Amino acid sequence: MSEHLTQPTTVTPIRTDNKPALFISHRHDDYAIADVLRKFIQARTSGMVTVHQSSSPDADGPRQGRNINQELRRALWGTSVVVLVYTTRDKDWSYCMWECGVAQSPESSNTRTIVFQCADQFPMVFADQLRVGLRDRNAIETFVTDLLTDKDYFPALGRPITEFTPGTDPVRDAAQDLYDSLAEVLPKQGTTDEEWPPCPQLTLELTDEQVERIRTVEGTPEERLAVARQVVVDEGLVVGGDGQVGRIFSARGFPRTPPMPGLPMRELVASWLASTPTPGSRWIDDMCKQIMATTRNQFPTLRWELMRGADSMDGTFYGPVVRYVKKISSSRCEEIDVVFCKFELTEDKRAKINIPEVVAQD
Repeated sequence: MSEHLTQPTTVTPIRTDNKPALFISHRHDDYAIADVLRKFIQARTSGMVTVHQSSSPDADGPRQGRNINQELRRALWGTSVVVLVYTTRDKDWSYCMWECGVAQSPESSNTRTIVFQCADQFPMVFADQLRVGLRDRNAIETFVTDLLTDKDYFPALGRPITEFTPGTDPVRDAAQDLYDSLAEVLPKQGTTDEEWPPCPQLTLELTDEQVERIRTVEGTPEERLAVARQVVVDEGLVVGGDGQVGRIFSARGFPRTPPMPGLPMRELVASWLASTPTPGSRWIDDMCKQIMATTRNQFPTLRWELMRGADSMDGTFYGPVVRYVKKISSSRCEEIDVVFCKFELTEDKRAKINIPEVVAQD
């Protein structure tokens, strides 16, 4: 039987051993940056701060044989500071966003989130949060000064973590040490291609046989839709998708590229249903109706059945649009690109759409 965890209504972020805790949220590929930060904090605070870093066997992390999400929740609920190591937006940040969201729940939590920004990009949900440019010497010194000398940095402790004074040699030397160490592990600028999807997009693959079943099904509109939904959701494969799709659906393994095996669409939908605040949305039916039209070489009609993603920090409403269909004869399949357009709602919860006035022609 799995253990059920209930988040308290108020949180005082400090562990039972009375040591303040700092949680490093990062992608596994960025473990070297997290390593540098963990070692720096442990050394410069003389072990007074417990650092959680799941990618390191030398740091506090999930225990073997336990449910990893439950272990992470325990760590996050007792954390004073969360540091998000952020590189570029084309990566999959869904799990990191989940960790940051857990740390900030409930709203009464005193946990602060700091974004360690490796480039010019940062997650828009943290536009108002403290961001530290890791290539900026002054920003690093400000971070180190606050960490070592601010009495409010770990509120439950009630005092600074060290007895150092801002602007003194020990603090400046520590900042230079961190700056130099990070410079050795930061990704080189301009060495990788960068993509950014303004609107999330995924690519579905259906076999010719599956497409034919949708095209030729008979019955009432509801019966035809039921068959299309079964084919698309239960049998379809997601063969492509950007990192934003992973965030919306709370699914790992994005961005997906052509050499990667297809991900069952039903798993993506199940992941979304488990976490979205809008489980009653009919966006899947809307998408399937559009696909039904394309199988008969018709232009689909958009109904804008909006939904929200599984990322609790993203309040955007999305609507699916079948953008492109590609028939691949060699593989006897079709690839269907679905874009999730973003919408703003009016006060009465309707999609905000401006319709121009029709001018009568003489």
